[in-house]
Amino acid sequence: MRYLNGAPPPSPLRGEGVEGEEKTKLLAAEEVISPILSFSGEHIWFATSSGQMFRQPITPSSSPSHLSSPLRGEELKEGVEEYLLPEAIPGLKKIIWPKAGSNFIVEQNLDGHTRYKYYDEETKEFLDYPPEMRKPRFLSGGQKIVYDWVTAEGKHELKVSDADGKNFQKVADLFRPDYEIVTSPLNQELIVFANKIFLVGLFREQFREIAQEGEYEGLSFSPDGAKILVSAPG
Repeated sequence: MRYLNGAPPPSPLRGEGVEGEEKTKLLAAEEVISPILSFSGEHIWFATSSGQMFRQPITPSSSPSHLSSPLRGEELKEGVEEYLLPEAIPGLKKIIWPKAGSNFIVEQNLDGHTRYKYYDEETKEFLDYPPEMRKPRFLSGGQKIVYDWVTAEGKHELKVSDADGKNFQKVADLFRPDYEIVTSPLNQELIVFANKIFLVGLFREQFREIAQEGEYEGLSFSPDGAKILVSAPG
């Protein structure tokens, strides 16, 4: 895991010279899961395959040279602090972070099945989402989630609910099982895409096709939510 300190150097692809090297700093040599900058930009939060969560300052502090991890009984590197969860998370694959707030969603692989659970920072408790819930994503405020719900008949529905799964409502039918869901950073809208791309206004009853049929590999919103970047093979 590396941290880029400041702006990257000029790119030779744009016909500009490169002076010096990228100012990157190695923060952790071991494999980490879902690293993210804190809102203040002073720490990196990350998880590990052991099912634990840590934070590490970007700038070294005057903290003790090693901290003990009560869950593993091992020593941690200088400045690394373990955020004590109520339990270690088996089969941890990914942390789904909100754009705001301190709660998060965990994606697990349990005996070959993908499952999700929600962590409430205030109560310090995990809540297991139902197995019918797929691909939950936070909406912009962090208080609500949107997800693919698999019905008893095997059909797929786009649903929105409170972050703990309560007060859910159906938004629309999904006619494929492999739609990816990408939420806007600022607006209560999202994209669902597979072979087509749809813009969904969750509270404006809007479900609009915005790109012709094709192959799409990834999609992201601009920071202001006004533009969409799409990647496709070839």
